[in-house]
Amino acid sequence: MTNKKDFFLETGQVIKPLGNSAFRIKCKNGQEIIATIKKNEFHRNTRGKSKKILGGEWVLLEISTNDLTKGDIVGFAKDPKIKSE
Repeated sequence: MTNKKDFFLETGQVIKPLGNSAFRIKCKNGQEIIATIKKNEFHRNTRGKSKKILGGEWVLLEISTNDLTKGDIVGFAKDPKIKSE
């Protein structure tokens, strides 16, 4: 039986869409991973917003602790360069 919390959250920027809802993402720590959309979580977090993911978008990722090169996109993240007031 696996532990439900065997992942961690990270933000990253979409570098390139790869097709079949997969994307190459550069994490804030500099690591590049391949991530797919986690359908239920993504649609719940983006209700009422545009759901199309483009290159350059900042996204919220769930990265497995077992394989650090793959992850799931669970929502959009704020651009860290924009200062909120």
